[in-house]
Amino acid sequence: MTIAVCLKCGHMKFGAWTPCEKCMHQPEELEDRAKHLILSDHYYTHQDLEQYAQRVAQGEKWFFGEKETRNFINELAKAERQEAVVKESWDLIKEYRQDMAEEELAFFEGLPEYSQAVTARLALYQQYQTRLETANQLGGWAATEAEFQKLLDEDPRLRPLQIHRINKKDGDGWMVTHP
Repeated sequence: MTIAVCLKCGHMKFGAWTPCEKCMHQPEELEDRAKHLILSDHYYTHQDLEQYAQRVAQGEKWFFGEKETRNFINELAKAERQEAVVKESWDLIKEYRQDMAEEELAFFEGLPEYSQAVTARLALYQQYQTRLETANQLGGWAATEAEFQKLLDEDPRLRPLQIHRINKKDGDGWMVTHP
């Protein structure tokens, strides 16, 4: 069980994101959750946490550098986005696995879940790639972009893929990425 410091009152509590037993504060916003996670036994010893708890109880607001804190918040946001992508991709991942040979499947299952989700989504996109190529030949970038939006509306499993314009010597091109 995680031990953490409540940043509102300085009470030691179980769980970084659980309500504080003393003041009932529960971190909900991203920055607040990140700071509570920083001040947990994931990163500090129990003795260090007790010292930080005293500082909070005495009214000290925050004692870590802004840059390091911002980096941690950004990493937490990224992890949460990736977790959301994985959660919404399980059916797609299962479908993608069905046609794999045993050796490919062993490799695929060794990938992190987020990589599995991205791979499965990009493989799904490849089924639609001809439509974008045709749109590009008929109407250039504007037609390609419009067709891509239609694809996202028709098959929501393609979200959150994004399309980007690429200038080529022989005309417009595009690249589809997973953020």
